[in-house]
Amino acid sequence: MTKKMMLAAFCGIFLTLCGTQVPLAMPFKEDPPIMVDGDLSDWDVVVCPLILNEKHQYKTDSIDPKNYNGPQDLSAIVKTAWRDYGFFIMIKVTDNFHNQQFNGKNVWRGDHVELFLDTIPAVKTPEDTQSSGQYHFMLSPGNFKEIKPEIVGFFPANLKLQDTKIEAVKTSDGYIIEAEIPWSNFKIKGVQDKIIGLDIWISDTDEFDHQQSYGVQKTLLTNGVATRKSNKRGYTHYSLTTTDGIVRNIKMEGFKPVKLDIAPTVQPATETTVTFNTADLPDSIHPIFKFQANIPSSRKAGLWGWRGLMRVFVNGKELTGENILFRPLAWRTRDGLDYTLYSRSGFIVPITGAFVEGNDPKTTRIYFAEHFNMHDFALDLTGAVKNGTNTIVIKNIHQKSVLQLRKANIEFAAGELRKPKRPAPTGKLPVIKPANDFKNECTIVSNGNPIKLRNGINNWTINSSFSTPDGKWVTSGSNFFKHSRKVEKVDGGILVSDTFTNLTDEALPIIQKHEIPASDKAEHQLSGLKAFYGDSAKKLMSGSTFTAEPGRGGIGIIPESRILTVHSTALVTKNNAMIFQDDQFVLPPKGSITQQFRIFTVEKGDYWEFINVVRNNLKLNYTLEGAFTIAGPKHFPIMTEKVLKKRVKDYNINAMSVSTYGYTEKDFAKLEDTLAYLRKLFPGVKIMRYYHSQLTNVGKNSPVSENELAKLKNDRVLLRNGKEAFYYNTESGIFFTTLDNEYGKWEEKELDDLLDNWGLDGIYWDEFSSSGVAYHYGEPWDNCSGDIDPVTHKLTAKKSSIYILQYEWKMKIVKKILAKGKFIFSGVPREFLHLVPHGHCETAQLSNAASQMMRSPIQMSDYTRWPTTTWQDYYNAMRDGLDYGVLFCWSNLAIPNKYNIDTYPTLVGQMYPITPIEFRKGCIIGKERIITKNSGRYGWDDNSKHEIHVFDATGREVIPHGMKTLTVNGKTWTDLRLPEDWSAAIVRK
Repeated sequence: MTKKMMLAAFCGIFLTLCGTQVPLAMPFKEDPPIMVDGDLSDWDVVVCPLILNEKHQYKTDSIDPKNYNGPQDLSAIVKTAWRDYGFFIMIKVTDNFHNQQFNGKNVWRGDHVELFLDTIPAVKTPEDTQSSGQYHFMLSPGNFKEIKPEIVGFFPANLKLQDTKIEAVKTSDGYIIEAEIPWSNFKIKGVQDKIIGLDIWISDTDEFDHQQSYGVQKTLLTNGVATRKSNKRGYTHYSLTTTDGIVRNIKMEGFKPVKLDIAPTVQPATETTVTFNTADLPDSIHPIFKFQANIPSSRKAGLWGWRGLMRVFVNGKELTGENILFRPLAWRTRDGLDYTLYSRSGFIVPITGAFVEGNDPKTTRIYFAEHFNMHDFALDLTGAVKNGTNTIVIKNIHQKSVLQLRKANIEFAAGELRKPKRPAPTGKLPVIKPANDFKNECTIVSNGNPIKLRNGINNWTINSSFSTPDGKWVTSGSNFFKHSRKVEKVDGGILVSDTFTNLTDEALPIIQKHEIPASDKAEHQLSGLKAFYGDSAKKLMSGSTFTAEPGRGGIGIIPESRILTVHSTALVTKNNAMIFQDDQFVLPPKGSITQQFRIFTVEKGDYWEFINVVRNNLKLNYTLEGAFTIAGPKHFPIMTEKVLKKRVKDYNINAMSVSTYGYTEKDFAKLEDTLAYLRKLFPGVKIMRYYHSQLTNVGKNSPVSENELAKLKNDRVLLRNGKEAFYYNTESGIFFTTLDNEYGKWEEKELDDLLDNWGLDGIYWDEFSSSGVAYHYGEPWDNCSGDIDPVTHKLTAKKSSIYILQYEWKMKIVKKILAKGKFIFSGVPREFLHLVPHGHCETAQLSNAASQMMRSPIQMSDYTRWPTTTWQDYYNAMRDGLDYGVLFCWSNLAIPNKYNIDTYPTLVGQMYPITPIEFRKGCIIGKERIITKNSGRYGWDDNSKHEIHVFDATGREVIPHGMKTLTVNGKTWTDLRLPEDWSAAIVRK
């Protein structure tokens, strides 16, 4: 059986294996439910269509086979779906002549759809009778005039279906029926994995018998057995599945599970082997390796981490993330972070106190958006097993901990194991064009405390409170400080300015909380990620909070002043309120500081509406000229000029940084040669050098002498325990720059050398805001930061924000670089964005990209941590990044030889240049182009011409693409109908 036939068996014709019928899938329809209105757009996400267009699907008991004139005469696409209260069915019929002149019990005389339902298919009854638990009813489309569509019951004789819905629409080549039928009519409930029997007959009555006064049935299509009588037992089985359409728990005679005698523990850095025997398997049977794994932890009450610690081989073939079944490769934590179950080092194994913790909803729901057993592994062995003896090797790559294994079996399944891809949509497409304006229509109702705002019919309240060092809370000033507030409407939303004046002679800690009450149904996004009660507070550096009330609109806050930008965090309270806060604010003795934040409200309550209002009102959209990459001179010898040129073209590289960090004086000649080589090879690419302002190597490879380091000792970043900070587990000390300290002067000289003596086009400035640690516990003090006890409200330690300490120095250096006509690429905060529009975030976790919505909307791939290294993996990241509103750039051009990959032109090649206008989930609309993964009718609401580039699920361009460009009222539009995992770029001409 071919794979194409396999798909038909799974989603179309039922198949029987070893005497067991494999059910078809009736997928669950997630919110929103199907709207029975004749519009099929809400069926696009429903998988597993039943295709009725084959000759063997035509019933021949009493009908002449010569009546069959092919699919144009009669064929159908059927989809079914379920929810707990009922099931839905959609039938799109191709019928070249429609004939229905009857209603009620006479609908069988004309064109109709006949349904036979068996609610207890496991109970055996006489084959030639309809029995208890079976139902027979018809769906009539009517004649699209005076005869309306209806559902008519036939068996049992008194069957009158209640609370049903049906709609029919005539099409150019037939008709569509949509229906919703409650389970209560059949005295059953819809539950996952339930099996029902359902035969679907499509009746065609082209001719009319005038003597008998009814239509003559010409042809009959069915998903059942084509030669059986209408009352014969044995309907086609359907399984009520999850949305993925995967039929699970199939019991197949002759393919019993094989229990594996696997070792319960695998010692650190060792492996274990287990064997099993199988007979020669047909293509329709898939072997699955199921087991549980855990890395034990001495801690007993939680989940303490995930690491790529296990590698699995079957007959010498290594299994990867592509082999994972029954749960997605990527999963999301409750705080919105994305993780993957497989990285290059191997499968991710939970580190817990015991196997039970990874399957305890009380524990897992603390961490994950949805509960699942973290210890469970199900790996598809299709194509890896052979007839006879098979060998599985499991390697523990943890150097210190044992790997625990248990419950290992080889099981067998039939049909498609993975969710079929959604096809291109049909029917009406949504019109997608840039908005004319992004107004923040908001009225100030009260400008004190609380602040009260109105946007249309939506009212919002912000309650502020401030701590005092005696453990109390106040809503205005106190004996410790004076507070004044100004609330004003500005072009960039509502600007709130809180001025605090210290009335004491000591440093004064003040926790500030600004709370937005919300209903139980409200949803919150903090720094672009969905948040729940119980999550730890999210840091907002250049980020935002956003609260949406269904049907009420939304409200968001972004920090404005530098101190609040650095200090602010946000969280969701137990009563579902959102809190925006600064819990690290300290006033200097007798000092006065103004804290500012902006408020934006939107009418629809949509996060993307909020983002577009903020970005356009704060003028954060700049032209992004092209993609960026880092190149390492030590790697170039493994790559030919042909390969290098191809990669630069395929990656759409506009700027390239040569990594020099860690090179000694003796390597500089090699670097000079490398830079000259790159300038010659890529004359149109900006050549930069890597730069880091806070790290200086020590040790035998350090370019800095011990005498120089001694002079810089006072400029080292200190931890709270007084020890010097080092960059993670390296010997690189972390320093800070100011306008006055020695390290600042030393770094400026280094930059002057880079700018004046290397012939560079610019600087790639890594870790611009801070490196490794965010705060310095030593002199000088930044006069605004400290650790505050959340209970007593007392100051426990002064500290300095490294970003604030270095701000004036960095602003001076940025302006100097730009004054010399040089280019800067760096992940800068919002207040530098008008100077340095080209930036990025590193996306070892793609969810990091959410923070870029208040910065430069570019993700930089981190290939070192990704599951695999095929070019399609990076295409997937380009496409998935659109869900976070980010474009793509490459982390490293010269990948080490063992990770060499084949490249081809793909979506990134059409992403730049772009000046963003509007962001939507899965779509970025720019002045020059539109980048999207969504189907729709696209245009700029003008008569500009469109150049269309379409990319399939592998990232390869589809030529010809088949997409249509049309003119409506003098304006140009492109209709994109994209299957799942496809993408497109529309370039404006």
